[in-house]
Amino acid sequence: MSAASYLVLRCDAEQLDGTECVAETHWALPVADHRELRKLRRSDGWRARRRPESRGLVDLCPDCDARIYPKPGRMEPEPLTPRQAQVLTAAADGHPLSTVAAWCGITREQAAARLSEAYRRLGVERLPREERRAAAVDEARRRGLIPLAAESPPSAPASLADSRGHRSSQTA
Repeated sequence: MSAASYLVLRCDAEQLDGTECVAETHWALPVADHRELRKLRRSDGWRARRRPESRGLVDLCPDCDARIYPKPGRMEPEPLTPRQAQVLTAAADGHPLSTVAAWCGITREQAAARLSEAYRRLGVERLPREERRAAAVDEARRRGLIPLAAESPPSAPASLADSRGHRSSQTA
C-alpha cells in the first residue's frame, strides 16, 4: 500500500436483515493481515459476523450489531419512576426548570436530577442539550409513560401564580 491509501469499511447490515445503513469508518493505516484488521475493527466497535448461510463475513457498525445481535443480558429499558414521569410531564411544554420544580414541589436541583435520570432511562442522554428534552418527551409518550396531551401540571402552587404576576386567590 502506498502512504496515501487507506481502508474504508462499510456496514453490511443490508445483507443480513435488509436494513440500509450508511455507516462507514476509515483507517489511514496499511493493514498487513487479518489480525490487524480485527484489531482496527474492534477499536471502533465494529464487528465481523458470519452470514447465516456460512459463506463469508459481514462487517457491522456498532449500532447495527446491537440491533441484529442483541446481547443476552441486555434487558428492556427501565421504566420511569412516578416522580421522573411527573417532572418530565411538567417539562413537556418547555417551561424553565425553576417553573417545573415549583409545579412539582421540589428544588431546581432535584428537578434537574430527575430529568437527567429520565433522559438516561429513555436513551436520549447523549443527544445535544437543546434536543434532549423534546426527544425524551417524544420517547416517553411513544412508550405510554406520560400523557399524550400537552397539559400543564394540575397543581401549580399559589406562590408560583404570585411570582408570575397573577392574583392569588387568597386575600390578606
